[in-house]
Amino acid sequence: MAANSVNTISMLDSNMEVDKLTNEIFSILENKFLFGYDDPKKSVTGKEDNLAVQFAGNKNVGAGKVRILSIDAGGSTDGVLAAKSLTHLESTLRRKSGKSDAHIADFFDVVAGSGTGGVLAGLLFTRGADGVPMFTAEEALKFIVENGEKICRSSKTGFFRQVSRPAKVFKKVFGDLTLKDTMKAVLIPCYDLKTGAPFVFSRADAWEMDGCDFAMSDVCGATMADRAVDLKSIDGRSKITAVGGGIAMTNPTAAAITHVLNNKQEFPFANGVEDLLVVSLGNGDSDSGTGNVMSSPAAFVKIAGDGTADMVCPLSSLILINRRMTI
Repeated sequence: MAANSVNTISMLDSNMEVDKLTNEIFSILENKFLFGYDDPKKSVTGKEDNLAVQFAGNKNVGAGKVRILSIDAGGSTDGVLAAKSLTHLESTLRRKSGKSDAHIADFFDVVAGSGTGGVLAGLLFTRGADGVPMFTAEEALKFIVENGEKICRSSKTGFFRQVSRPAKVFKKVFGDLTLKDTMKAVLIPCYDLKTGAPFVFSRADAWEMDGCDFAMSDVCGATMADRAVDLKSIDGRSKITAVGGGIAMTNPTAAAITHVLNNKQEFPFANGVEDLLVVSLGNGDSDSGTGNVMSSPAAFVKIAGDGTADMVCPLSSLILINRRMTI
């Protein structure tokens, strides 16, 4: 299988740098986590190591495939597995593209993240003061590891747990930045108790509609919430009562695909799944069914959410056929 990936890349036309890169992304992840990418004999070699990749903004995707990064909710690893995968991917792509300061956001057109995956999306795709993404993948991994207890787990003190800790952590990181400050198409879900339906925070909606721009600190707090969190849009026109994205949409891949295929303003050349390339990262099996599930009412809802998420990968694979791999 690894050899086939190498042969496929070798056969690509020399002028198709973008398509080469997307195949490189899959080869890096495939070889690293399934076939020992660090072994030089098994890695992709040749002129692809010196790809001079040029990345345009979303509105100039052109004839190249739309590259989607989808990151699942925390699972049993609280986001560390996906963060570590992205760290390796970013470092390898830097080497292969020859750009030592490149970020994950440079290599994808769309990011969708739920729960801890949504936090990673926010960290990696929000513009900092210097005009580049706030966090590298390595820095995002460090953030998840150092703040995992504050943002991923409830205190063991029952009703007296410190619910304000995640909000304070995210506020310190993002300050007054909003969805409009993200660099690419961003989709981060939560579940709105007021409407009884999933609510997806979207960069496109933030720019195009009133009442849809939210503070990034609130967005991350909402997608991580295991209890109801009240928040409102920047202009105060929209108010939601949110619980975590892992409850609403553990695997956001389908939402990302739907967004691209129905957003001709940003992706005018995406006419079907043949124009998409998806990297979907999991975070291990959910542990919501172990231990004392009574500790969180949201755990009951999450059981159903996990069941739905288990169907997303096979259904997406059926739709994309050979155009998608699950790592």
